[in-house]
Amino acid sequence: MNRSVNPTQERTGEKPAVGAVGALPSGRWLDSLILLNRLGLGWYVLGSGLLKVQRELGSGLGAFVFGDGFQSRSAFLPELLAVPMGYAWPWVETAAGLLLVLGLFSRTAAAVIAWLLLSVSTALLIAGELLPLHYLMVFVPVALLLCLIGPGRYSLDRLRRG
Repeated sequence: MNRSVNPTQERTGEKPAVGAVGALPSGRWLDSLILLNRLGLGWYVLGSGLLKVQRELGSGLGAFVFGDGFQSRSAFLPELLAVPMGYAWPWVETAAGLLLVLGLFSRTAAAVIAWLLLSVSTALLIAGELLPLHYLMVFVPVALLLCLIGPGRYSLDRLRRG
């Protein structure tokens, strides 16, 4: 079923009005734009995660959690949550970014990325560093949108489902 056609329109063959409320564009253009958003966000998150993983492997486990950036900005979290989160962060970020680039388990990967980015946004907001402008103001909505609409036609999820 075409996402822009409601059940009544499907039965009657009626086309939705251009700009109609609830009408979603569909087809290759939309799937291409979803792909570009998925690749852009996934590549950014993957690259960011890989830098943290390299630091973990080079400097030893805990380099991220006990480094300057994480501890100073995660002060709003109790240590009981911050430390395990900090140990897992580089690996989770890398895995979620890779899955989003591949388009595999995309909604879950986008949800994880949205959660990670919202965590960073919260920390930056509390520290007074988020506003008036920050790249997270674009990345969080993109992650939430990908979580909502899925990976599109050009993904491994699509091949996996047949």
